[in-house]
Amino acid sequence: MDEFLKALELADQTLHTDVKRFWLYHDNEGKPLFYSTEEHDGNRIEVDKQIYSEGRYDLVVLDGKIKFINRFTQFNKLVPVLDDDTDVSDLTSVHPNNMMLVDNTSSFYWRIKTYYRE
Repeated sequence: MDEFLKALELADQTLHTDVKRFWLYHDNEGKPLFYSTEEHDGNRIEVDKQIYSEGRYDLVVLDGKIKFINRFTQFNKLVPVLDDDTDVSDLTSVHPNNMMLVDNTSSFYWRIKTYYRE
């Protein structure tokens, strides 16, 4: 027993405080971009090891919390863009009198907006 106690005294008694943190990085709309254990610039929330190991992208970050989406909690709606200073690269220009007609020369733009139910 004395040998065990001597070996225990010689052993490294320092506590390892290197706790790995798991991050989910997301865009401004809450859609996941990537998971990481390293800190990067951008929007992120800390997730547990389970969420990190699953690496799921069928979720959204709302108010700093993860919400899993399915067809009952998410819906899309076509909405007009009223801001003049909006980047139009991801928008669809339509005919002024009929929004069902795509018109690349028009200045009327629409986008698909995603809404989430609780």
